[in-house]
This record gives sequence, C-alpha cells and structure tokens, in this order.
Amino acid sequence: MTQGSKQNALVDYGRFAASIGIVLFHSKLPGASIGLAALPLFTIFFCYFGIVSNRKATFEDSISERNARLMVPWYFWCAVYGAAKLAEVLVSGRPLQSEFSWFMLGTGTSIHLWFLPFAFLLSLVQYWFVWPYRLSPNTFTVLSVVFFGLSLACFSIGPETQLAPPWAQWLYVIPPAIFGILLALVRGSRSKLVIVAGLAASVAGTALLFQWTHGLLQFAVSAAVAAPLLLNYLPSTALSSALGRATMGVYLVHPLVFSLVSRVTGESMSSVALLLVVIVSSTGIALLAQLHSLSRRFV
Repeated sequence: MTQGSKQNALVDYGRFAASIGIVLFHSKLPGASIGLAALPLFTIFFCYFGIVSNRKATFEDSISERNARLMVPWYFWCAVYGAAKLAEVLVSGRPLQSEFSWFMLGTGTSIHLWFLPFAFLLSLVQYWFVWPYRLSPNTFTVLSVVFFGLSLACFSIGPETQLAPPWAQWLYVIPPAIFGILLALVRGSRSKLVIVAGLAASVAGTALLFQWTHGLLQFAVSAAVAAPLLLNYLPSTALSSALGRATMGVYLVHPLVFSLVSRVTGESMSSVALLLVVIVSSTGIALLAQLHSLSRRFV
C-alpha cells in the first residue's frame, strides 16, 4: 500500500499481520477471536486507499481496476472451493444441499470469500457518494454523523438476531468502512483527525454503555492499529513489499490448506502446530503465486 505515491512498509506489514489474524481466528485456539479484528482492519485500509490512491481515476477506470483485483479472484476461488465441496459430496455420499446453500450467491462457495464482492460494491458506493464531494466542507460533517449513527445501529444488532450471510458479515464491517473513509478525508488535518478519533471513542463508549459488544473489541483494535499505520511512514523494503503482496493470497487459500493438512495429519498434530504449518504453507503458496503473471491475477 502507498502513502501518497510511496510504498508504506507499515501498511504492508499491517496487512500481512491481519491475514495471519484471520488464520488464527479459524484455528479456534483460545483467544483466537481477536484475530477477527483483521476484517475491520482490511476494510479501513481498503476504504482509505480507495480514496487516497485514486484521486484522479475515472469511474470506468476505477471499477475496471476493482473488478480485476476483487471479482476475478472471487470467481476463481469460488470455482476452486466449489469443486472441493462437490468432490466432498461425491466421496461422502452426502446430499448436495449439505455443502451448497442459497446464501453462497452473495458470499461465494466458501464463507470467507464474502469480503471480495462486498469490497467491490463498497468501491461503487465510495465513488458515487463520497468521491464527487470529497472537497465539499459538508462531506466531513455529514459522514461524521452517519458514522456515529450507523455504527451504533450496527453494534446494536447482536448475534442473537441470527442474520443470514452475507448480511451479518456486512454489518460487521460497516463501521470500519466509514472510519476508513473519514481518515482519508481528513488526511493532513490534525484538528479533524482528533475529531475522528473522538468520534470512534464515542461510538465505542456508547456501544459499551448499552452493552452492544458484539464486534466492538475487534473494531476498537482495528481502529487503534490502522490510524498510526496510515498516518506514519516507513520506507518499503523487499520483505515488506513481498509480504504486502502475499496478503490476499494467504486470506484466500488458508481454509483449503487447513482442510488438506487436517486430513493428512488427522489428530496427530496439535492445534498450535497445525496453525504454524498453515501459516507457513499459505504464505509460501501466496508468494509463489506472485512469481507468474497468470497466477498473480487470482491472489
């Protein structure tokens, strides 16, 4: 990711750490739920750079780039995980509906793929509702009010509501999405940055007061991590750049690696060892995929 026109190693390290956080969450180890803070962190970065890095892009160019970066990998990995599920049905003899559901039209054939079409739709909203008005003095005020109200509305909808995918996942990352947009709009203004930080603290405090705590810790962690990473700069290195590029690949491939390693080792491997093997294997696959222009398109 860039800071202006420069690659920022802090953001690349942050993105890679977030991808490892997702792997940690899926390991189901004690305390692994904190790894879910990675999704709000991804969302903040996505919204921030969606504005900062594309200030002169036309709508057509912006959507074309987002389609190539988000939807092409989504189609590919939907096919991969769909084929894996179909193979499971054929081998086990279980009914087709045990592996496939209607909600997959919105998420993809593996639940973790939901983020890609969500991010694509978010880029449309960003462009039409924020982009044309980014220089208007009213934009910041309106978005601040929306951030406060909509964030509390999202936190008030607890897990007991049992929303079907992908709605539950979308609600989870709406507050960090608006927070990321606000950070981009106040870039360079310390006074407005203080206001944004105060708004985030007010949202967290109010939600805590009403005991709307579902996802609150993860949002607070992601906001606290994202802001200093975005507002400071560390020169890029070969390592930071490689890890930054590997982020999406790790995110996309790790459930498949978890499944394959678990099947091969059975119960013989501890949960911690399994986690380490999946992290190393997923990172290796993601890095190898970067070596060829064709495979690079899908990660």
